[in-house]
Amino acid sequence: MDALTRGFDPLFVPRGVALEIGSGIGAYSGLLAPRFSSVLAVDLSLAMLQRAPSGPAHRVQADAARLPVRDGAAAAVVLINSFLFPAEVDRVLARDGAVLWVNSSGEYTPIYLSFDDLLAALPGTWTGVASRAGEGSWCVLRRAQ
Repeated sequence: MDALTRGFDPLFVPRGVALEIGSGIGAYSGLLAPRFSSVLAVDLSLAMLQRAPSGPAHRVQADAARLPVRDGAAAAVVLINSFLFPAEVDRVLARDGAVLWVNSSGEYTPIYLSFDDLLAALPGTWTGVASRAGEGSWCVLRRAQ
């Protein structure tokens, strides 16, 4: 995944948990697992989670508007073609954590936010990098220090 390769600092050390929000069948969990201590694949649909192969992620049925995760627990919040719940992302993300936002079909993705829209939606001040990969777009954001 281009965002993991180019969006994260090359010296990034996997640690903590990555929350894969709207994980569905966990198609991206295997790409996230090598970069983090653990991956928590979260989806509202129990049927989708049941179709996910056993493997690198712990699967949890939950509403992304009320994640069952303590404040500041996530090293990364990963949203691939997913709805954004800005206050909840802000709550669960560690102070030095990162938000990874992916629109696999760019502006044609049904759940689309541009880089600027994402920055405007998240509370506080953020900095990051955005790019395109094929027809898709992505960004990695961190809180401004």
